[in-house]
Amino acid sequence: MAMLAGPFFYSDPIGLTLAADQHFGLLDPYVDAVWQVNLNPTKPLALETSFCLQAKKFSLFPVFLINRQPIWIISDFFSQPRVDEIFSNYARLTCTPAAGFQARLEVWAQTSTSLLCQLRLNNLTESKALLGIQAAAELFPLEGSAGMAPVMLQYQPYLSGKTDNLYLSLAASGQAAPVYSPFSALQYEGRVAPQEALTFIWRCSAALDEETSVKRAFQPFPENWDAAIANLRLSQRAELLEISTPNADWDAVFLTCQNTAQQALIRTEANPERLNFYTNRSPDYSYTQSMTTPKLNLPLEPNIQALALAQLFQMLLPLHPSEAAAVFLAQLPLLSDPPMVPGLGRKVLPFPCLAQLAVQVYAQTGDNQFITEIYPQIRETCLSWFEPTQDRDGDGLPEWAVLAQTGWSDHPTFNIFNPKRLTTRIATAESLALGQLLLDELLALEKLARAVEDQDTADHVSTVHAKLTSLLEALHTQLPEASCWDRDSHQVTSQAILFEGSIAELEQQSLRLAQAARINAKLLIGLTAPKPAQVQILGESPDGSPIEETLPSAALSRLEELLFFTTERVYQKVNHISISELSDQTWLTIYVADLGVRDIGWYLTYMPAENFEPSEQPKATVGEQTANQASLAPAGFSAGLYGLPEYEQITESANLTGAVNPAWNGLVLEHLLAIGAKQEAVELFTSLMRGTIQVLKQEHCLYDGYISQSALPLGKRNGLTGLLPLQTFLQLAGIRLLAPDRVQVSGEFPFPWRLSLRYRGLEVMREGKNTTVTLPDGSVHHHFGSQPRSFIAKNENNPGVD
Repeated sequence: MAMLAGPFFYSDPIGLTLAADQHFGLLDPYVDAVWQVNLNPTKPLALETSFCLQAKKFSLFPVFLINRQPIWIISDFFSQPRVDEIFSNYARLTCTPAAGFQARLEVWAQTSTSLLCQLRLNNLTESKALLGIQAAAELFPLEGSAGMAPVMLQYQPYLSGKTDNLYLSLAASGQAAPVYSPFSALQYEGRVAPQEALTFIWRCSAALDEETSVKRAFQPFPENWDAAIANLRLSQRAELLEISTPNADWDAVFLTCQNTAQQALIRTEANPERLNFYTNRSPDYSYTQSMTTPKLNLPLEPNIQALALAQLFQMLLPLHPSEAAAVFLAQLPLLSDPPMVPGLGRKVLPFPCLAQLAVQVYAQTGDNQFITEIYPQIRETCLSWFEPTQDRDGDGLPEWAVLAQTGWSDHPTFNIFNPKRLTTRIATAESLALGQLLLDELLALEKLARAVEDQDTADHVSTVHAKLTSLLEALHTQLPEASCWDRDSHQVTSQAILFEGSIAELEQQSLRLAQAARINAKLLIGLTAPKPAQVQILGESPDGSPIEETLPSAALSRLEELLFFTTERVYQKVNHISISELSDQTWLTIYVADLGVRDIGWYLTYMPAENFEPSEQPKATVGEQTANQASLAPAGFSAGLYGLPEYEQITESANLTGAVNPAWNGLVLEHLLAIGAKQEAVELFTSLMRGTIQVLKQEHCLYDGYISQSALPLGKRNGLTGLLPLQTFLQLAGIRLLAPDRVQVSGEFPFPWRLSLRYRGLEVMREGKNTTVTLPDGSVHHHFGSQPRSFIAKNENNPGVD
């Protein structure tokens, strides 16, 4: 069954978020209602939102009246609800509240300020029945206890409420009566003959003033609901890639990822010509907050969330490359003024993937104007990584400035905002992952330079790339198991507490290190004590020469009651630390951080075992394959149950693992495909799919990531970094969609089951070396083998090439 048809149930891994889609109209710049369908059996069949944290909770739900008996809790229904169809802005649900009475609820996020609902309650019995429908609303405002309440407008009832600065209204078409208890609601009731239905339509609206809210609620309802929904359905199907596998869970995940990507696209009335994106549009967060919420100084973040953008492009590039180009251009102005680390002069540059994204967009669109427009700023941003302030030791391998650049949710060594850990600044270490990412970024920039005929830059980039390649090869040979190492000493240090006590006790002793290392300190100064003007450190370097280092106030970070600093120099011995403004009874811990933590970036250098040949495996269904796939990969690579964690830290007491970050796993997937490690890529994608299925079954929406052992969600709802990489999956499947009437297939389909894709009249089926392509002109083509083959529909300019 095609995945778009459903049905989906509460136990299925389907996203149930609805939001206005910019394809159907401009979004309001100040109000964005994003809804979550709640199918919890212990609750009503509700649509819920917080209006971007402007309410504690707001929910809309139907109450069914069967011969005056109210039914609203799902567990009381005769049969549980099912989702027959769901798109980014529309869902159709069916349930049976009582035996012989079937209900069909359709919900449509028509605009970012309004939600339309139609409920059709069918009498399937053989006798007349008194049926009723209540459109109920519950509001829990930020302040006070007043929720929604019935009011009148020229003898017509509607529900009204206020929370924070937002006014809410709910109005119904036709004749409706107000209901005051147990819920505020509008009710429609009537006697319904056998095989007939009672139909009720209502709209909920929101606005920054009451008059606009009421006006929006009472605007004309669709004259022909079914025709309006039919048009919506045709439009949505034209935007989606239908993916069918033998496992319905996989199909549901692919649909959810595409819906989430469409919801992330933003085009508002304030700037109708600009298509942009928001990283985690959900009932709690949206683009409207970025217009009204002041940006906090800490933690520092890049102006562009480039890793989330890359995940969005994974969904857009195969089908909608022009939209990807438009979003890229909208983000471009943010590159001109990157944040700076206070007092240290480091730029907080975006995740290094923008040049690669530009190349991918150009490869899909062939738009020379796009390359010309983006090239100057992409060139400047990419080469900024190699400025002296970004590469403090000047060896050709830059350092991250802050943890937020990495896209990791946490790190036991580099998350300095975790006061319980012995951390250090990420800028004092060099990262294998960053080096590998910059190699790919430099190659992409060189391609762009040659495309715009900038030979000088192409030659310069080639030189920088060669230097970085040589350095990384040498360091990786010297430290094959390391993900990072000290920036200056190029050594991997182990965690060690050098001193713990008062400043007075420290003054009476010197500290000699078993291994030369960078010094970190945490001082318990309380919440109100001011930061010292400076910290002075006297000591000796590894070669015995004296060190006199002064850290200014800007280099000291306040972490709640703690003051934290990291030295710029590497010490063999510390003779004296002076912090004159603090009491000599101030408690401090001096330590060396653990640089032996392996992060996921290590896998960007993974190479499969030589001469590895997978053992023969019996054919399995997609469900069985998830359990057996690990045996197909050579020793040395294990994707884990739910994907690769952000880090692995081995300690004396336990092995700790970080969250699974699907975006970073996607980077590893791309690397595996680039080196021909297809079986490892299959294992990793399957593990990611398994984790995503678990998240969606629990939450019915994606998250930024999830716990590596349990797949419990982490981060924000609907985070783009939680998307599975569709473009990489198609590459793994050996399918390249060039246009709605043009496709290329290559290689052998690596999964032990059949895959079917449908897009705007084009259908591709792959199983092993067998491929069947049906083009929009109706022609059917069969291909056996792994050699690349293109299929193009016949038209005036092309007689059809097979």
